[in-house]
Amino acid sequence: MEDITELFVHIIEQSPSLDIAESNLKQILVDEPQWRAKYKAFCREMGYSERRGFIDYYEEHYSPEESIWDNLKDYDDIE
Repeated sequence: MEDITELFVHIIEQSPSLDIAESNLKQILVDEPQWRAKYKAFCREMGYSERRGFIDYYEEHYSPEESIWDNLKDYDDIE
């Protein structure tokens, strides 16, 4: 795994909640400086703050409001 977003996806898939996922990411960033550097670069590139970068990524990619099903109309009700 080389890309920071791949790490995000892996952590999200392994964690039962966003809070736990964020905690796991923070631990990785403390333990592994190469991931910390990639995270900083990612936040800078995306315009995210380092404090909320992971949460912002999660909200953009996993937010229920962004579901395709929410964008579909029920055409049966249109007269």
